[in-house]
Amino acid sequence: MQLPKLNSIQASRSMTDSFEGYNHNLRIKESESYDLKNMSCEEYPTLKTRKKRATILQAESPAGMLAKDALAYIDQKKLYYNFKEVQFQEDKGYFTLTDGEKQIVGMGALLLIFPDKVFYNTQSGEAGYLEAKYDSYEDASENAEVTFAFCNVEGEPYTVNNIGSEMPENPENGEYWLDTSQEKNTLKVWSETSSMWVPVSTVYVRIGCTGIGKKFKQYDGVKIDGCTAAGTTEFNNTAVIWARGDDFITIVGLLEAAVSQTDKITVSRTMPDFDFVTESGNRLWGCKYGQIDSGETVNEIYASKLGDPTNFNCFMGVSTDSYAASLGSDGAFTGAVSYGGYPVFFKENCIHKVYGNIPANFQIQNTNARGVQKGSEKSLCIVNEVLYYKSVSDVCAYDGGLPATISAQLGTVPYKNAVAGEVGGVLYLSMQGEDGNWTLFTYNTYSALWAKEDDTKALCFARLQNDLLYFDGENKLKSVSGKIPAIVTENGQLQTELEEDFDFLVESGYIGFSSPDNKQISRFNIRMILPKGSEAQLYLQYDNASKWEKQFQLTGNGLQSFTISVVPHRCDHMKYKLCGKGECKILSITRLYTEGSDVR
Repeated sequence: MQLPKLNSIQASRSMTDSFEGYNHNLRIKESESYDLKNMSCEEYPTLKTRKKRATILQAESPAGMLAKDALAYIDQKKLYYNFKEVQFQEDKGYFTLTDGEKQIVGMGALLLIFPDKVFYNTQSGEAGYLEAKYDSYEDASENAEVTFAFCNVEGEPYTVNNIGSEMPENPENGEYWLDTSQEKNTLKVWSETSSMWVPVSTVYVRIGCTGIGKKFKQYDGVKIDGCTAAGTTEFNNTAVIWARGDDFITIVGLLEAAVSQTDKITVSRTMPDFDFVTESGNRLWGCKYGQIDSGETVNEIYASKLGDPTNFNCFMGVSTDSYAASLGSDGAFTGAVSYGGYPVFFKENCIHKVYGNIPANFQIQNTNARGVQKGSEKSLCIVNEVLYYKSVSDVCAYDGGLPATISAQLGTVPYKNAVAGEVGGVLYLSMQGEDGNWTLFTYNTYSALWAKEDDTKALCFARLQNDLLYFDGENKLKSVSGKIPAIVTENGQLQTELEEDFDFLVESGYIGFSSPDNKQISRFNIRMILPKGSEAQLYLQYDNASKWEKQFQLTGNGLQSFTISVVPHRCDHMKYKLCGKGECKILSITRLYTEGSDVR
């Protein structure tokens, strides 16, 4: 009897020995993972569990953090530097910070805290307010006399005996005459050398009152209010203090005569209420969009005087002047950063970059491009000379030209409120999904691979030496590496608490879409390093079934290969999931399968 000849089914083998991280899209490569938990690509091409983290301290209400030579952070309205509380002290006693989120900016040895407008010098220990105000009623007395007199640039007063439209007769050398013959008065001085009255190029006024100059310094830009004496109302404006003493200040101006008053006068050195601030070129830069205290609506970028973050109204016509410019772009500012030696300001759909090194040549370049998403200003992070940030639609890499997306692997899930940090060339990005849940991702800038860690909500990041610290949603200060240098405080060493073993997960994408025929998996071979105390399980899912079928459980015993036989199951496509607890390093995954026809 002759039987029909059957064609043997050829077995195939597929091996993955290079793992290319997280890709949360429908069609992905076999080397990529549709979902990950607590995994890292730092040792690419292998896939390993992340490092254990360490808890350094438990805070109550952290409001900001910055790393300089040591860590600075704010908790319960107090500033801590190198884990020691900073005592803010002024003449009238101690003061504390206000409630709410803070922006901390480093400028040389200074820590600048906004919106409180407070500074702390990390070297000298000096602390105080960036703004200053003098009130003659409060700082002197209600009947304090305020005097206005002619003076030179050093503030030394002199007498003007000749006031009128007629030229004085027989003047002496150096004698002054206030010429009122023209519409605008002119102060002149008699010169014996030239035998003529010479106009004084710049005229100064000395304003005197008890304590008026104590809070200010030479060349401060101030706002003066309350000048009511005859011929002084024009001084109710912004001015530069050319000279000062405890009881006087000198400004540019012209008097009709030396006068005095007992009405209250105020002198204040103020700065704008910034939306965002950054330091660049030894200047403090800030931006503001919206209505200010005067009721005026502004859309402006500001820069402080060179080397002086307290002065934003010093306009002397020199290279060290303050700077301000209005913008024509619409919408609120969403972030600011110093990048490539220039200050860069962001709106959701616009990037403003300021070029130049002195106010005379400052130019603002406006680029209509994806900017920072509102609420994601903390996502601005420079990694290996490239600026990364979260835009409305994606995560962008910006090198000074146009932003480029790097987040196609994150899929179509919308994220917001991103916070970023960097260490070792790896970008850490904590973002909130539309369901309200948080996810911590990592992006390795060397291999351009994403990984997903866990549901950490990071309030802020700061890189200290070779470690990255952050406050989480439970107000705990943590280290991503779990290993930080011993930090000595008044109470001894901070005792870090190392994280216990955690769960991990590696879920593949759909396998089998490349062939229309049915196929069946007969064997898995997994080569991994699974230390003692760790464990892992393998699950399979066939044709979008709701159930994952457990195939094998592995117990850690170091470096070894695991050959896992599975029950043959014909399917169109499938997924596998490797999960467990403890440390794990996956070197390769090999699948042995056979293909059949397109009929089940």
